Amino acid sequence: MSSNAEAGGSPGLATRKLFRLPDYDYAQAGWYFVTVCTWNHECLMGTVSAGEVQLNQTGQTAAACWRQIPEHFPRVTCDVFCVMPNHLHGIIVLSGENTPSQKPNSTSLSVIVGTFKATVSRRAPHTGYERDGVSGKGRTTSTSSARRRT
Repeated sequence: MSSNAEAGGSPGLATRKLFRLPDYDYAQAGWYFVTVCTWNHECLMGTVSAGEVQLNQTGQTAAACWRQIPEHFPRVTCDVFCVMPNHLHGIIVLSGENTPSQKPNSTSLSVIVGTFKATVSRRAPHTGYERDGVSGKGRTTSTSSARRRT
């Protein structure tokens, strides 16, 4: 994998693969299958025991935040979703168009997913982690940074 610094990002971080279609408007009406992974695929949202996913408080917070997405985005309906220990799969349904009072792309898929990730990061307990604005290890599904407590 190439370095993120080569792509204009932070040095030392691997470049993420983006599975987005170029020139596609992700604010248009449609059904979107979304996967959100934890940082470094760490099992921060639960465990698997006897073939069953056991969500911890962070996983339960992620599930609750997912269910609340339509309360914050009127054009959005959330269909089925599944929280796993290190990722979440879900279907987001966008209907209609942005109204004139809404900013262009205010309900684009990236805005919805980014808001979800930030909300989970703020609300979830981070056992062994502390949010301090320092880029580093231990980041959860959020775009904000965290580092291990010492």
